[in-house]
Amino acid sequence: MVLALLFCYAFFPIISFALAVGFLSGRPEWAIGFILMASVSTAGMNVVWTGMLKGDLPLSIMLNAIMMFLGIATIPTLTALFAGVYVKVRTPRGSKYLEFLKCR
Repeated sequence: MVLALLFCYAFFPIISFALAVGFLSGRPEWAIGFILMASVSTAGMNVVWTGMLKGDLPLSIMLNAIMMFLGIATIPTLTALFAGVYVKVRTPRGSKYLEFLKCR
């Protein structure tokens, strides 16, 4: 479960940022979309696919719930961190989890 969370919130956004910088630098609107796509965690379809493929359905449901809850904090943070290279990203004021972004 920890490995899945690391892939969703660390590996995929970092790889998408590197690919966006490498291949989409001339098209910032595409780069931002690509980064945003990787920063948003998977939706409920992973539960459907897990059920269809006879996978571990309780684990899939638990991961989906955790990712949706963590998405409240991680989506704005990852978007501001990675897409902020291309555009100014407005984030909620007074958010404690975004304090480290002010240092950049």
